[in-house]
Amino acid sequence: GGLNYNFSQKSNLFLNAGFINRQPLFDAVFRGFGNDIASDLKNERIESVELGYGFRSNAFKVNVNAYITKWDDRFVTRTFKNQGDDFTSQFPDVDVLHKGIEAEATYRPTGRTTIKGMVSIGDWRYTDDFSGKTYNENLELVGEETLYLKDVKVGNAAQFTAFIGIDQKVGDKLSFDLD
Repeated sequence: GGLNYNFSQKSNLFLNAGFINRQPLFDAVFRGFGNDIASDLKNERIESVELGYGFRSNAFKVNVNAYITKWDDRFVTRTFKNQGDDFTSQFPDVDVLHKGIEAEATYRPTGRTTIKGMVSIGDWRYTDDFSGKTYNENLELVGEETLYLKDVKVGNAAQFTAFIGIDQKVGDKLSFDLD
């Protein structure tokens, strides 16, 4: 849900909040590649809040917001090779905290030129260390592992992104853009 308050025809403040109770992925239900349903099966919980400000005029538009998202009870499965053999590790109850700020703007200095940009700065981190189990390619349990990830940044996700571009109309039916 969300709330919006317009200070004027040009300025507004907004607040969005959400809660998602998401069913776990299939790997979490039948752990260790067996036929038994996991006894400690939990839904993933995602809670998020965003606070932002917007400004709009004929030539300029901008939105700036800050967010925080807590994602608990994720189930993570990773496969890997070790000395040529295939292994799979499964980690229940992985918790992550996403925080950040974002801004996007559009400026139209003329009716034929539009300049646009965006920046997003995130701080996404694991909140704890996590234990799991590792299986070999024959689906046999070969060990229990701990991921020491407390306060480590989440990988495989850009935590800083930026974009700038310009669109230029040349005629009634022709335009160029560079991003």
